[in-house]
Amino acid sequence: MMTAGMRVSDDVANEYTNLRMKRSHRYLIIRVNDDKDEVILDQVGERDATFEQFKEAMPKDQPRFAVFELEFTGNSGANEAKIVFILYAPDICDSGAKFIYATSKDVVRKKVQPFNKEIQVNDWADLDDEAFIKYFKH
Repeated sequence: MMTAGMRVSDDVANEYTNLRMKRSHRYLIIRVNDDKDEVILDQVGERDATFEQFKEAMPKDQPRFAVFELEFTGNSGANEAKIVFILYAPDICDSGAKFIYATSKDVVRKKVQPFNKEIQVNDWADLDDEAFIKYFKH
């Protein structure tokens, strides 16, 4: 369970750039590999994917990192797009897995910069786009 030497696959940064700059994806789901020595890209959501499709792609009982681009109408009536970085560590997963993700978060965050908001979610039911949007509407 060493995380000191945790690497992040180049695919993570490259696909984040495609999401942020080229707007070619809606979301990225990122995980620690089975050897627990590298963070890798797990899934990429097509640009027209919905938040429900993203939620269905997230495992209910295993941690993940994710990046999702929310699009919504802001308080001024203008269309807005905000990128959310998510640490998903469900309460029902084992503590060892949660520890690995918690200690790897900073190295992943550095590869998916910039983003607008970081959110930690501990229950699959709390993956809720309306709740996320409320962070941006005051």
